[in-house]
Amino acid sequence: MAMLYSIKQKTGEQSENAVHSLGDQYIDHYGRTWVYSVASAGVTQFNSLGLTAAVGADVVTDAAAAITVKGKTYATGKQLYKSSVGWTVGTYTGYLGLLDDGTAEAAAITTAFLVEGNSADTLYVDWNNNGAAKTLAAADDDIEMFNPNSVIQFPANGQTTTPCVGVAPITVTAAYYFWRQTRGICFVLVEGADPTEGQHATVDAAGTTAGNTMAAAAGDEMDDVSIVGTLTSLSSETSGNLGAWVWLNIGY
Repeated sequence: MAMLYSIKQKTGEQSENAVHSLGDQYIDHYGRTWVYSVASAGVTQFNSLGLTAAVGADVVTDAAAAITVKGKTYATGKQLYKSSVGWTVGTYTGYLGLLDDGTAEAAAITTAFLVEGNSADTLYVDWNNNGAAKTLAAADDDIEMFNPNSVIQFPANGQTTTPCVGVAPITVTAAYYFWRQTRGICFVLVEGADPTEGQHATVDAAGTTAGNTMAAAAGDEMDDVSIVGTLTSLSSETSGNLGAWVWLNIGY
């Protein structure tokens, strides 16, 4: 992964073969940020994007003691241990993960984590809850990890299965490579009641159409919905949906 200031594949193009490395970032002369990605299924232009489920593991427990890896110490609550998994060392560095807290994997603030590295049987993680260590309970028995650069359309009624990681500037064919947008001015399709300029734009659990964005409801917070940016101006109806310009600010 690298930060690029010039690119071979344009942001309005898709490619059957990778032209850049997955995860490469590009900042254009408008200050917009793009991340090179692959679509695991077809995505539609102006739709919001989620991550493809990559790998799961059952019966996850705390490791026995603190350990230092590459100069960083991980307490027991920052290690997820699975006996005899046989993972390839380093495979999941940079992956995003969700923990089953007894109900199901959910993108709640205390059950989401970033994998900073892994051994054959342990994930070294940074929790979404300000990085604080987490003491696993008996019910915390399953995880699901996501490749941060393999995307799908954000699911209908989402936010329990994947975070929102950007917007597709074009329609993309399954298994093709493209640039997803994560920051800067962006056009999106908005579902539901006409939003008011200046509202937060969210991908809300109440959304009924995969990929659509909704205006935030009163009281919406980051652990309830994926806040992707702020609405700046409205456009006309586009294929039954209201088009809107949004200032994106997604940290992936």
